[in-house]
Amino acid sequence: MLNELNPSQENNVEKAASEPVFTFPPISGFWRRFLAWLLDVLILGIIGQIIGVVFSSFLFSIGPYGRPIGLLFTIPYFGIMNSKIGGGQTVGKRIMKIAVRNKDNEPIELWKSIIRISLLTLPSLFNQWSIPIFQNPIVVWFLSLIIFGLGGSIFYTMIFNRKARQGIHDLILGTYVVYIPGKPIESFPTTPRIHHIVTSVLIGIVAIGTMAMSLIAPSLLSKTSLAPVMSLYNVLQDDLRFFSVRVSDHTFYGSNGKTSHLLIVTVWNKGKLAENDRKEVIESIVKTVLENAENIDEYDGIQVKITSAYDIGIASANLSMSFSDSIEGWRIQIYPNGSSPSGFIPFLMAKAPVAP
Repeated sequence: MLNELNPSQENNVEKAASEPVFTFPPISGFWRRFLAWLLDVLILGIIGQIIGVVFSSFLFSIGPYGRPIGLLFTIPYFGIMNSKIGGGQTVGKRIMKIAVRNKDNEPIELWKSIIRISLLTLPSLFNQWSIPIFQNPIVVWFLSLIIFGLGGSIFYTMIFNRKARQGIHDLILGTYVVYIPGKPIESFPTTPRIHHIVTSVLIGIVAIGTMAMSLIAPSLLSKTSLAPVMSLYNVLQDDLRFFSVRVSDHTFYGSNGKTSHLLIVTVWNKGKLAENDRKEVIESIVKTVLENAENIDEYDGIQVKITSAYDIGIASANLSMSFSDSIEGWRIQIYPNGSSPSGFIPFLMAKAPVAP
């Protein structure tokens, strides 16, 4: 015969049944995730440095186009380790005792993990690239949307979404980063709607703002002091020896009260520049400047910066050299016979000293 429960026992059973069951790990804090990321970056950085040493000549020859090489290591590393295959933990996450989980507190599928890390790496992949194709207005707009729109949204949600600590990549894929040994909670928190609104507005502002800038930038540039040297920029940019070219001007203020107005030309050379080729490259750049800059005599000097570099995302190297001289100094060096091809006879006059 079954024993019947007295009223007090029945109340205890009902109370126990109504109490929430705490089985979900708590959300990881920002700094724990940040330290895990630093550890993972260190691991990938060591791999990158080894690649840089072994394939140095090749990497310098491809310069900025080496960024995707880093993805061959970054995406598989984070994609596999953060998925079910790796238990949702990279090496850094395992050390910091955190893991990636879905809304049901289970490790995520491989495809979802790959999309997640791809969204995270896109802004950094295109950031600081300086190659001709990225100077197309439409491409510039699209890349700005990725770098500032997506990148800004990731930064905002990672910092200000304190309740769920979901970055925009987590929100899109429904993932969380949890602290495994922490005190259990009833369920994962939901990101407040305000963060969805803010990120949408942010991306919208970036989309409209960068589009507007691409339309008005040419007219703004035409009003700057660099407008007359744009023909120079176009000539140098077409030089197949360089990945990219930047032309700028700068005024240096000396301690003696004098100023030097320099035209600065920076080129990213393809491959390492051999010492015996250095003089030829420098003089050819300066010659192009003297013959194509419409207002060259308004400057006190020309500074040429030559960079040989590579960037594979997880490692980089940069070798730079800089050469400066006055306009007349360069003319004497480039045209030792005292006359340029155009028949211009260099005039001698006192110039403000050129800053080194």
